[in-house]
Amino acid sequence: MFNKFFYYTVFIDTRSGWGVTKYNILMTKKLSEIIIIVMFVFLLVLGIPRASIYLNNLGIDAHVQGRYKDAAQYFKMAIYLSPASSESHFNLAGLYADMKDKEAAVAEYEKLIAIDPQYLPAYHALAVIYIDSNRFDEAMRIAQQAIDKIGTDEALVLLKDVSAQYAAESTKIGSDALSAGDANKGLNFLNKAIGLNPDYVVPYQVLGFFYYQRGNSINAVECANNIIRVAPKNPIGYQLLGDVFFNKQEFSAAIDQYKKAVLFNSADVNIYNNIGLSFMNLEQFDEARRYLGKAVLLRPDDVHLRYSLASICRDAQRFKDAQELYKQVIAMKQDYPNVYNDLGDIYLHLQDVDSADKSFNEEIKNNLYRLQSKPSDVESLNNLAYAYARTKKEVEARNIIDLLIKNNPAYRQAYLTLAVVCEEQNDFDCARQALNDAKALSKETNFIDRELLRLVEKVQEVH
Repeated sequence: MFNKFFYYTVFIDTRSGWGVTKYNILMTKKLSEIIIIVMFVFLLVLGIPRASIYLNNLGIDAHVQGRYKDAAQYFKMAIYLSPASSESHFNLAGLYADMKDKEAAVAEYEKLIAIDPQYLPAYHALAVIYIDSNRFDEAMRIAQQAIDKIGTDEALVLLKDVSAQYAAESTKIGSDALSAGDANKGLNFLNKAIGLNPDYVVPYQVLGFFYYQRGNSINAVECANNIIRVAPKNPIGYQLLGDVFFNKQEFSAAIDQYKKAVLFNSADVNIYNNIGLSFMNLEQFDEARRYLGKAVLLRPDDVHLRYSLASICRDAQRFKDAQELYKQVIAMKQDYPNVYNDLGDIYLHLQDVDSADKSFNEEIKNNLYRLQSKPSDVESLNNLAYAYARTKKEVEARNIIDLLIKNNPAYRQAYLTLAVVCEEQNDFDCARQALNDAKALSKETNFIDRELLRLVEKVQEVH
């Protein structure tokens, strides 16, 4: 560190006895002779403690001016004169940190803590260096050491701050791991984050949606409740609970949670959409239209929202409104899944058979195209079978839907399509059985019950 150094030997009257004391002071030729003389004057006139303070102040000035080498020499001379000076050690360590010499800074802070275990700023500064270097375990060690040595509220705050930052970093690592498909690593780091900071909401959010997406409703609900506990005004916890209930077809419970969510985020389009779909499944169509209408107003370019609103109008038998909305969906996305089947059904209700056939045939064309790249796509197969049934291609429809149900026995929509196929074939027993199978997979069955009743009346008419 020192270049072309030499010693000055100085005899100083300490006024503490009858003799004098000899000091050997390490200097460099880069320090001006004036500063050296001033230092000696302070040693002679003011004594060692004040001279050490003076040198420390010179170091501070040099540091501020960017003269790092001079500053280092001043601080070292101040420490030489007063080895127990916490301030000089602290300033030298801070200088090393600014010089990007982290190891030297760490060593000096550790030395300071050993000299003065009550000097809390050193623990803070050392923890910052460790955090900046992603050495969080070392930062936690230092923060805990501050608790053990000092035990004040300020030391406790340091530990909490370090824990919070460690938790945030662990959450980031865990989230990245989940995104990369490494579930074990992701879960380990996210649970570690919760252990470090149980009141940090983000890892609960990440874990909650991870569990929900994998169908683990028990853990998803636990995470949602923790989100609400930690942040009762955070809409995500209520929204996650709503999603779990919606997925379980418990639509009334879902609505209760979604309404809580919208209280804390009145501009969230997805919440309005989910409330609307929940009301649609409960066949409360006026409420469904009200919430879906809000969603469309907030995001008019969203084709999915417009399709949902069209479907609600259809189910409410507002066929003209539904027809117009379905046409808007087609204008926005010409190959939107199932939209031509929906529009074809409306044409049938309006007794426009030609337009219905054209619409169903367009659906057939779109699904055949999709199946070229995804031959096992469940939705496309179901929609294709439905369109075939409506265009009197019952055999093709039956072959597709039977195989689809065989491979996906829990797919509720396939049984509803099978009921249509069987009815087109005048196989009413098959149609009734298909509706009952769909009913067994449903929580809300009003629509299916009405279809069963309509089927009974149709059989009576035929006979």
